[in-house]
Amino acid sequence: MLQPGETVQSQYAASPVIRALAESARIRIAPDADIELFYRSVFNIATASGAGLDIWGRILGMGRKVDITELTDFFGFYGSDNEPFDQAPFWNGANQPDGVYELSDEAYRQLLLWKAMANISAADAASLNNLLQGLFPGRNIVVYETGVMALELFLYFPLEPWERTILKNYGLIAKGAGVELNWVEIPYPVFGFNEAGYDPFDSEPFWDGSPR
Repeated sequence: MLQPGETVQSQYAASPVIRALAESARIRIAPDADIELFYRSVFNIATASGAGLDIWGRILGMGRKVDITELTDFFGFYGSDNEPFDQAPFWNGANQPDGVYELSDEAYRQLLLWKAMANISAADAASLNNLLQGLFPGRNIVVYETGVMALELFLYFPLEPWERTILKNYGLIAKGAGVELNWVEIPYPVFGFNEAGYDPFDSEPFWDGSPR
């Protein structure tokens, strides 16, 4: 950092009072410390926190608070706004989650980094699978190309409501324009045959076949 003698005009540089005032201001203002604090708390997304991450969220178009209200359709009678056969699953008796979930700094940081990568990534299955492994490390999630202009997303684990909301509504799956995306969430373990890696009678429920 510059010393007082380097910033005071030459005709005042010999004045002990002016030099003392300049030195006092330098110590109290210390712009180098403020610049370091700004870089650490705001500019560098790897170390930013609190309001700094909120600024990054506004840049990337993704807020910290996530609305986890789910509006899932269920099988029911005509006239009750439910769906007919082969359109929606039976209601499982559980109330649908609702409300607002606020992400912690670390979860929000990972989400912002993922969103930034999704914004500049190719929309092919290989790129999407790499991105999904970054968002759900060590979990069984995969995207397949199932035809012309069609993708299918399989999740072999149950998602938390806030995870499902983020994945569905925040543009994190960078598919091309006009590409159909089918979503299948299979909450393992489920009942099935032994060689398929499922569980026997009296161990797990049947999978209802419903995409989430």
